[in-house]
Amino acid sequence: MENKVTADYLDKEGCLHCGICGKRKQMKVSLMGFEHVVSCLCECEVKARQELDEKMQREEAQRLLYQRKSVGLRERRFWEWKFENDNGSNQKTLIARQYVENWTDMKRKNVGLLLMGPVGTGKSFFAGCIANALLEQGERVMMTNFSRILNEMTSYQADKNQIIQNLVDYPLLIIDDLGIERNSEFALEQVYNVIDSRYCKMLPLIVTTNLGLNEMKSTDLDTAHQRIYSRKTTDIWFDEKDPLIHIRTHNTNLKKRLAAYAEQYPDECYQTDTDHETGCMEFDIAKGRFSFRLTAPYNEQRRRAASEAAKANASNLTRSVV
Repeated sequence: MENKVTADYLDKEGCLHCGICGKRKQMKVSLMGFEHVVSCLCECEVKARQELDEKMQREEAQRLLYQRKSVGLRERRFWEWKFENDNGSNQKTLIARQYVENWTDMKRKNVGLLLMGPVGTGKSFFAGCIANALLEQGERVMMTNFSRILNEMTSYQADKNQIIQNLVDYPLLIIDDLGIERNSEFALEQVYNVIDSRYCKMLPLIVTTNLGLNEMKSTDLDTAHQRIYSRKTTDIWFDEKDPLIHIRTHNTNLKKRLAAYAEQYPDECYQTDTDHETGCMEFDIAKGRFSFRLTAPYNEQRRRAASEAAKANASNLTRSVV
């Protein structure tokens, strides 16, 4: 077997060559009538520098990710809630995956999630998976709960307005366990301020709660709780005998679309009520003018197709069309 040359060597022109790749490490150039020998990089050195640059970029990316998680994931257990740690026992994890895959559209359209159910159903885990996935993509996410927020607000010399503003500034805010916070007048007012501020700025919000939908919509709730929970609901009443569909919504995008449609087609759609305190608006619209788009449940083939479509920046989510 022929032995490879490992030591650097000089060529006939007196320029140094790499003993490994054989490429020049020196070259001659003419400058102002004089010939000079200058250094240059051989393939080995170029590769070594590229590898060093890539290593430094990875380390910097990890440092920035650690920084984002340290700020955005207020509890260390949140760090382990990742899709790769999902045991696959709950098929609804697909919803969380789709949310991440379509995050650009979700952010642009101000689409959030309300994750409801009893203790132990995986709501907080799903929310944590979304948070970690987006943080790893470089997005700024805050996942916390109102008990922690209220503790910060009541600390010595706390600037309540600045705390709320910081929460509003995050592209995605995740509130875990809504409803466990204390029910003082101050606490409920701050909860409302945070939710309402993001609502007004049209920034997405993900909420997990042990409360049921009937509890959140109950007319027996006091005004403070109704103001908070009403920010999350859209009610649609459909009666086969009635030629009109009645819509009651707090969704900013839907309110704007219905209001614009009512202005353009007053005989087909019109506003019936407005609650200025909660921001709710009600409309009646002719049945033939309001539709729902339904899709079949996802099988494995559709899951793969949806994932590929999301990677190509194509939206595979559906929405109501007025």
